[in-house]
Amino acid sequence: MRLRLLFALVYVSCFLLGAVTVQIVGGPSVEAPANFDTAVATCTNKRMIVGSSQSVANTVSVAASCDLEFQGAGALSVASTKVVTMNGQVLSPRRQIFSGSGTVAFPVGTKTRTLFAEWWGATCDGTTDDSAAVSALLAACATAGCSASFCPMKFGAVTINKPANILLEPGTFTITDTIAFSRMVGGMFKGVTGPSQSSGIGTRLVWGGGARNPMFTYDDVNRLTSGDFRIVSSAATPLNVIWFFYNGTGASTVTPGYRKFENIIADGTDTGLTTRGAQYATPAAASCTADKVPWWCCTGVGTGACPASVNANNDFDVWDRVFIANGDDTQFVAWSFESTQSVMHLLFHSRFSGVLYGVSTASGLTDAGGQFNWIFGQGGSAKGSDFYIGTSNREGLIIGFDSENSQRFLDSTGPGAGSMPFTVQNSRWSAFAAIENTACIGSLNPNICCTGAGTGTCEYAVRWQARGPLKIQNSVIGDCSGCTHDVKLLLNASSSAVVTGEITGSQIKSTAADSAILAVTHASFERWRSLGNLKNNAGTITHLPDQEVLTPIVQGSLPSAINGTLMFCSDCTIANPCAGGGSGALAKRLNGVWVCN
Repeated sequence: MRLRLLFALVYVSCFLLGAVTVQIVGGPSVEAPANFDTAVATCTNKRMIVGSSQSVANTVSVAASCDLEFQGAGALSVASTKVVTMNGQVLSPRRQIFSGSGTVAFPVGTKTRTLFAEWWGATCDGTTDDSAAVSALLAACATAGCSASFCPMKFGAVTINKPANILLEPGTFTITDTIAFSRMVGGMFKGVTGPSQSSGIGTRLVWGGGARNPMFTYDDVNRLTSGDFRIVSSAATPLNVIWFFYNGTGASTVTPGYRKFENIIADGTDTGLTTRGAQYATPAAASCTADKVPWWCCTGVGTGACPASVNANNDFDVWDRVFIANGDDTQFVAWSFESTQSVMHLLFHSRFSGVLYGVSTASGLTDAGGQFNWIFGQGGSAKGSDFYIGTSNREGLIIGFDSENSQRFLDSTGPGAGSMPFTVQNSRWSAFAAIENTACIGSLNPNICCTGAGTGTCEYAVRWQARGPLKIQNSVIGDCSGCTHDVKLLLNASSSAVVTGEITGSQIKSTAADSAILAVTHASFERWRSLGNLKNNAGTITHLPDQEVLTPIVQGSLPSAINGTLMFCSDCTIANPCAGGGSGALAKRLNGVWVCN
């Protein structure tokens, strides 16, 4: 008993004097030299109590069986160029315990489960810039398996290039500059959801940076999961781009893609989202053109220091329950797949509102871009259209989509020759009121249904200007009570881009008297059909006439087809067999002969 009491008194006295004390796990405490560098060399199967500020003058490694417990004013100041490698477990309150210009490193396999930003001096008061503490924590992280917890703080301009699992605790984070994810595989960047993220319960990322900068950039990043937070910007502090994806130049250790974004709300509040939500692009100084200014890396039209990039794979991302709203509806696009190599993205149960376009696959809203599949979810209040499709050679799918009060449901660039198999199934688009002619403005010009700024008849739900095939199946389009013409599908093909596709089993809802649902502006078509569709005119349901547009072909090019083939001969006369020199006839292949009638 006396011996134990003596050991206890030595332990207490050493602690009060600020010495480093080593306590044998499961046994009595013994005093060690009051020098961290010396004490750590003998710390195995023990717990070291750091009770005062200690200067580390040498590179040392803490054994995996040595636990460091920081008490009182205990802390480590690491000299320049020196490294303290923490293989064991660090036990400390959430306050600063590491300082100095040297390095504290937590390697793969460390017994320390979670790193805290406060250990490197983060104040977490919401006004002090804690970026230096965050960068120091990230530098200390292992190359794999690192877990970190961020208190609500003000930070930005940091690079994350290790697959860390980062928890953003409930509260408000002010993001002052871009958070860059670079050349890494795996990791998480997740917050905590609450019953009311807008009132501060849950994780909120409030943009407080420059008007040109993105909040996040992704350079050759693979299999990173982000989510469970709310992003907030406003007209007073606008956010130009939320997520920017590109491929860096030089040797890359990973192929970018397979990232997941889940349970995120991005709210511009009052047009505080400027140009893009998620942008997949191949930037260069030359891309700083009028339709992209302001752009985060540009200082003007054709000028700026955009990151060097190549057009390579940037594919297979999943956007699950992501809501993007309240952008500048003259130019903001929620998801913009501009790179032709950015394909096979899945948007699942997501939503957009208050945008120019919900999803675009056009590079700079002019030509070919990437590809996506939309599975369930909502859109609406898009001043341009819910979906804007570029002239690529990629397939696309929209299924189970519901939209209200957008200018159009589906629009496309062109006319163009891109072969774009595109399918719309089991979806609903509702305008409720007239589709306004005021859409003939700004970035929507030239518009083939406009005769001038703010004039023309633009009451079309779908404008398709590429080869297709486009298929619209089992969908409802309309609810346009103020339209003077029926909501139509507008097919606009040039001589170099024929159109194929169909609309089947769908319902057109409008109070106008028109019965046709196809508006054809060019005669260059391969095949189009409208079959089994209904019109709902203020509750009165009628069957729309079935229509079929066949491939036009001249008499001299009629092939040696099998019997029963039906084609449209554009210059045939009604004759048996078919003969040229006419204004067109249906050609049927019967008994090995083309018969026109």
